[in-house]
Amino acid sequence: MGSITTRPPVQPSLSYESIATPPSSEAGRDTFSSVETRRQPDEEPASPPSQLEKWLCGLRGVVLGVVVGIVLGLVLNAVNLPGAAATWIGTPGRLFIRALECLVPLLVFSGLVVSMTIADSEDLRVLLRSVAMYCLCVICGLGVHVLVFYPLLLRTFIRNANPFDWLAKMVRAQLFALASASSAATLPVVMECIGDTKLVSPRLYRFVLSLGVTIGMDGAAVGTPIAVVFMAQVSGVSIDPADYLAIWLASAVGSIGVGPVPSTGLVLIMTVWKTVFPSEALPAAFAFIIATDWLIDRLHTVVNVTCDTVVCRVVAHLVGDPGEKLQEEGELPRAQIPL
Repeated sequence: MGSITTRPPVQPSLSYESIATPPSSEAGRDTFSSVETRRQPDEEPASPPSQLEKWLCGLRGVVLGVVVGIVLGLVLNAVNLPGAAATWIGTPGRLFIRALECLVPLLVFSGLVVSMTIADSEDLRVLLRSVAMYCLCVICGLGVHVLVFYPLLLRTFIRNANPFDWLAKMVRAQLFALASASSAATLPVVMECIGDTKLVSPRLYRFVLSLGVTIGMDGAAVGTPIAVVFMAQVSGVSIDPADYLAIWLASAVGSIGVGPVPSTGLVLIMTVWKTVFPSEALPAAFAFIIATDWLIDRLHTVVNVTCDTVVCRVVAHLVGDPGEKLQEEGELPRAQIPL
């Protein structure tokens, strides 16, 4: 008879752990070590959260704050406090707000002191130097744009005009833009400044300024490429000439759609970064951009407002606007208004 070969049963691929028990101490017996097997579950390493998950996690807190605020507002509206009680509550409330305003600078400086204590002195020196150079570069770029490009633009289209005299008449609007950081909030002041010059008719500057407050974002177009290049250099991302061109085009086109409200330039910076470097995540250097945005965004607003006034003056000259013949009421007869 032929020999019959039997195959051993296939064991499932499971991970086991052997645990040896201590030997028996009884006399006259052989010492054995019993082995106990335990099945270990197949555990996969947890993947780090994606950027989208981080954003969603932060969004939960924002949504929760909005919901709580709405509920509190409805409760206060339903209570309908009398005027005397509301006035009595308002005085301590104002004192509380003033106390918070006094504490905010202390909180800012305390965070700076803690960060300086934790960070290494050499790293802190390099960090402050990099951020200072970024701010200086943005300020120089915006200054050249206002003090060189705009005067050349005015002298190119208006030969007998003094560009610096026109810019000096817009100082009040520029200061308001620096304080408010909003082109939309500065619009009434800009209209008053241009109306006081008697060089542009009200109907023309109302139309040009209303259009320019939404699309005349020269400050964002100048500052965004500098911010993107700064983040790339700090993060070690290489930039070739094609990337520089793409950054410039994306910033120029994207600035047209930036809203005339504070801190919208941060959205444009993120958009340009993901457009030019789609495979690169938003670097940690973006935190430096956020930290300096309170100053840079105000300077952007000043440039945006100045751009609106210069364009308004040039358009008035090109269409032959009879601004010098304005009547005392500030309005022209309809037959004299150029289309």
